[in-house]
Amino acid sequence: MSVETSTAGRPPSPPNLVVLILAVTVVAFAAIVILALAGHAIAAGVIGTVWAATCGVLGYKKP
Repeated sequence: MSVETSTAGRPPSPPNLVVLILAVTVVAFAAIVILALAGHAIAAGVIGTVWAATCGVLGYKKP
């Protein structure tokens, strides 16, 4: 039994949810680093908390 791969030679694109979580992670991480370097630790902490909550909500699957 063979497994069919993508005809274009590249793997199939991930689901939209995975792409959304990845985008949120990249943007939030960049914002946290920039704010922390600028000395805004409280703002960086708030963004980190919102980032974690967003990823948790987006990644939650109902049984």
